[in-house]
Amino acid sequence: MRSLLAFALLAGLASSPAQAEGELPEAAPAAASAPASEAGKPGKAATYCTKMANPEVPMTRWLGEIRFTLLAEVKGGKVREIQYTEIKMNRAIHATVLLGLMGSIEGALRQGYECPGDHVFKQEFLFRIS
Repeated sequence: MRSLLAFALLAGLASSPAQAEGELPEAAPAAASAPASEAGKPGKAATYCTKMANPEVPMTRWLGEIRFTLLAEVKGGKVREIQYTEIKMNRAIHATVLLGLMGSIEGALRQGYECPGDHVFKQEFLFRIS
């Protein structure tokens, strides 16, 4: 499912006129519905998590800036579900690079985040690769 989402996002971004101007284009909305939060609005990861890890940047020839915004659902102190709500980039990216970055984010969230309790948080990851 993750690769289908990545390709859908790429298809929506590739034809954006904003790319030619160097702006970060809007990503297509994610297909799955967002996890529900008890308070209605998800908080930030730092509010809930006692430990947070940075994702590693995979080796790539791609150069540019890409920002991922996501919702993470925590159950029993561990991140169980991840939903990308927005992906913005300043230039086209190959699907394998996109999937590599997403895998790095998901690994950091699932293995490096400790967030006691059950809740949903919003997190943003920005990669500047030069």
